Amino acid sequence: MGKFLDTNVVLDIIYPERPRSKDATAFYMKFKNYELKIENQVYKECQSLAIKYLNYFTADLQNFISTNDRHSKKWDMLDQKKRSKLLTLFLDNIKEPEKNDKLDRIPFYKSLINLSRHEIIYLNFKDLKDYLIGLASEVMRYLSEQIKTRFEYKLPYSPIEREDIIKFRTALLDSLRASVFKRDQIGDVYILSNIIHLLLYGDSDGNKYSEIVLFTYDKDFLNNFTKIKESPPEVITGYL
Repeated sequence: MGKFLDTNVVLDIIYPERPRSKDATAFYMKFKNYELKIENQVYKECQSLAIKYLNYFTADLQNFISTNDRHSKKWDMLDQKKRSKLLTLFLDNIKEPEKNDKLDRIPFYKSLINLSRHEIIYLNFKDLKDYLIGLASEVMRYLSEQIKTRFEYKLPYSPIEREDIIKFRTALLDSLRASVFKRDQIGDVYILSNIIHLLLYGDSDGNKYSEIVLFTYDKDFLNNFTKIKESPPEVITGYL
């Protein structure tokens, strides 16, 4: 049975600059052989927060350089060592907003500086602005690599395939309600209703299923199920 992690724990493990990273990493090292897992929603939330704070970082860094006459005039004239010191000064001048999100601004800024410092210090101010615009792909690549190397994460279907599957299963459920379910809700027919419900909505614990195997001796049930599966009320691409 895998262990599922929430967004904060995942981010603490991935980003060593976060305050709780040491404890989270110790947890990961202790339990990494237990098939640690994250759900699709956690992955999406990690991506969303990373992009959100990348946008903050881009705006704050450009503002720090361009609004300070001393910095903006000298940036293109500075050597790499002095530009690196200026980046450190930038971090020292950043203040956290009054309301922090799950991904604190300062730790993430430190992570971005560590990730991109060696590229930034070789760029003039104009090229730096272009580089910051394209930094999103590098952030997503880093996040994806860190997650894939540490956690079990699988997206079972593409968005288009998933939409087709949901439509097909919904049509199948509607067809069953209109025909087979006219019989008494007992035996295999009742089991089938539960199976369709599990495939559509998951169970009460939030678990999702892409495939369920059913064993039955009821030939009428199998015949009805096969007919409905092969000829649903609408022609829909998908499978059960």
